[in-house]
Amino acid sequence: MLVAAGRYAEAVPVLREARACWQQMAAPYEVARIRLDLAQSLDALGDHETAARERDLAAELLEQVGARRDLARLNAGRRGRGAPGSLSARELEVVAAVAAGGTNREAAEQLHISERTVARHLANVYLKTGVSSRTGAVSWARDRGLL
Repeated sequence: MLVAAGRYAEAVPVLREARACWQQMAAPYEVARIRLDLAQSLDALGDHETAARERDLAAELLEQVGARRDLARLNAGRRGRGAPGSLSARELEVVAAVAAGGTNREAAEQLHISERTVARHLANVYLKTGVSSRTGAVSWARDRGLL
């Protein structure tokens, strides 16, 4: 909740505590997800080096547990932003919501963003991938193992 609210400085100690708890329970997938939220928070606070280390450790855990989709999304986000065919993490989330059969309104509610923002992300996806429809965007992402 703190990360979603943009309260990154408050989120960091909470996430570190959560990471330690999940580590004690030997739950690598949950640890990886916490590490990704922690990386996002650290990036927002300007600590890019520690954020990159958290992402690398999360990637190792995702690889270990066979979380291919999560790993593909992470790797897609790591590719140069703005490079042809690369989608941001949020664009991938929007495509995933659409792939699940959701309308723009449903995707917006699920992702806690506006319908207009969903439409904008989809427009960006169409431009970046060279497709012209929601179905094309979903197909493009599936063909690359992102969904």
